[in-house]
Amino acid sequence: MPPKILPVARAKNWNSALAIAGLLALILGLLFARSFNPDQVVFSNDGPVGGLMSDMGRMPGIFTGYWRDLNSVGNNSGAAGINPSSLLLWLAGPVGFSKVYPAVALWILGLGAWSFFRALKLTPLAALLAALAAMLNGTFFGNACWGVAAHEIGIGMGFSPSRWRWPAPQKPPGWSAGRVWP
Repeated sequence: MPPKILPVARAKNWNSALAIAGLLALILGLLFARSFNPDQVVFSNDGPVGGLMSDMGRMPGIFTGYWRDLNSVGNNSGAAGINPSSLLLWLAGPVGFSKVYPAVALWILGLGAWSFFRALKLTPLAALLAALAAMLNGTFFGNACWGVAAHEIGIGMGFSPSRWRWPAPQKPPGWSAGRVWP
């Protein structure tokens, strides 16, 4: 029979998750402080704002398909999937998206890493340090700032604890502690 989770314990888990989410957001807010300047888009190398603001990139129209015609006659570019990146672009607009996309992607990565390490029963401090290490890893941080942060969102969601439920080790049939061979 699985152990019962008391409402107080569940509330404590939610409070700690919200505190970690806030702490990770604060750290990213400090690191990405220049993005709050309305005159600047700081991190947007592979996701140029001009391409996002063009007629072909208008949201929500690209959910049904779009024709990329910025540099030539054009080509069919398919349709945008309903994913965190597209939804953020739709909600924040092209300029807002370019300002917050790297930070949001790293935040999702940090939260996913923290929840994974807590699911592995690490202490809260160890899970926080592991989440910070994952979030501020040079590869992930650099890719996000380059403008290709979908990878970081995917890694963060891959850290989801529901994917990492380790089954309890089972003894093989006929096995006992005193016997080496069956």
